Amino acid sequence: RALLRSQFDSDHKAKDEEEEITEFPISIHDTAFETIIHPAVEISPDMNIPNLTVPIFFDPAKFKQYNGIRSYLGNHGERLMTLEEAQNVGSFHRSKHKHKHKDNGGLETIFVAIASYRDFQCRQTIESILTRAKHPERIRIAVVDQVNKDDGDTPCSQPEYPCDEQPNQ
Repeated sequence: RALLRSQFDSDHKAKDEEEEITEFPISIHDTAFETIIHPAVEISPDMNIPNLTVPIFFDPAKFKQYNGIRSYLGNHGERLMTLEEAQNVGSFHRSKHKHKHKDNGGLETIFVAIASYRDFQCRQTIESILTRAKHPERIRIAVVDQVNKDDGDTPCSQPEYPCDEQPNQ
């Protein structure tokens, strides 16, 4: 791994000096990051894999009494979370529709995670999700979008038409 990294560094050194390089990880939000142990190391401690820097884990205030959401949901992976625990996490959309969630008066949201590697159809996938949904206001979509703009890849977040031309797309 060190040899590959060294080769990568030497191949890109001249290019790095000419342009600013963005460090990984990046986020569209102004958020803090934390360093965690790589999940593979937790399973096999003898593996020599560097730690990961990631956005701070979702940890709502209501779970502070349990020492945080990671403790509440399976004690940091020591056990599977219960159905009741899983149902206490998530978000709800307050709706005017007659079907209400019995506890807080809202409908549960639906989370869709998309990992996209140079996928030219990513925009259409998101459009399809939202246009086919009976309640699109309940959908939450997160995309990890890997593109190469130098090769003409279009980011998933770029609409097909400018929003001022087609605001309802």
